Amino acid sequence: MKLSPLARVKKEFGSKDKLVSEIVSLLKSLNAPLPDDIEKRLKAQTNQKLIKLYNNAKKISEIGKDKVVEVILKAKRPTSKKVDVDYKKSLLSYPISKLYDMYVSATKSLKGLK
Repeated sequence: MKLSPLARVKKEFGSKDKLVSEIVSLLKSLNAPLPDDIEKRLKAQTNQKLIKLYNNAKKISEIGKDKVVEVILKAKRPTSKKVDVDYKKSLLSYPISKLYDMYVSATKSLKGLK
């Protein structure tokens, strides 16, 4: 039987506060731009959204944020050898979940090209 989001949070992290602190530490390690009241904002989110954000941030930290951006750039212009510096800079400022979704989409499109 599949656990509810609340049960998953309690089983894997112990409490919502510990999950929020894990997410904040992951985001800080990825040099993501964070507002001052990030913990307050995250505590107001649902458990399901927090679990998704945690999983996305963990996957990006395992892959590497620069590698994720490179894959997205390659999918955007597969034949171009020149890197669009401005677009790369804007990608690095994107939220983690959006960046991960773009990465998944880019890997699928690159597999279709081969």
